[in-house]
Amino acid sequence: MYGYTVSLLCYIIPTDSPRKWVLVTAVANQISIGFVDGIFLGDNGNAAIESPHMLRSRRYDLPHTDIRINTNPDGLYVDESERGRGVGRELMLSIQGIFLGLGAKRIIVNQPEDSALKFYMKLGYKLALGAVWMDIDNNI
Repeated sequence: MYGYTVSLLCYIIPTDSPRKWVLVTAVANQISIGFVDGIFLGDNGNAAIESPHMLRSRRYDLPHTDIRINTNPDGLYVDESERGRGVGRELMLSIQGIFLGLGAKRIIVNQPEDSALKFYMKLGYKLALGAVWMDIDNNI
């Protein structure tokens, strides 16, 4: 599909609380072509895709990530030259599986870009009150 190999790298950063930051990055030819950044919120079973905390924090050494990327506020980014090729879908499916493994029941994307709504709806997310969400235990 891509004409080259795309690897998905996952980073999970534990905290002192039940929360865990998760970053999945898509790499082609040793260059990051996209990523999704989110947080598992712990006991309530929710996870959120949000502004890229891990990429903006300089305390993590994350190979194949580029903190200079100005991302969408919803924490999902795919390089413009790679859009429409399934990279975003693979990133979202990966992070959904990771969140499910951590115990999440629902993923919420707060204030997604208007241009991304159709993308999230294709993946099965529902729109409510300025956010999109999915009960992942029923969709993976």
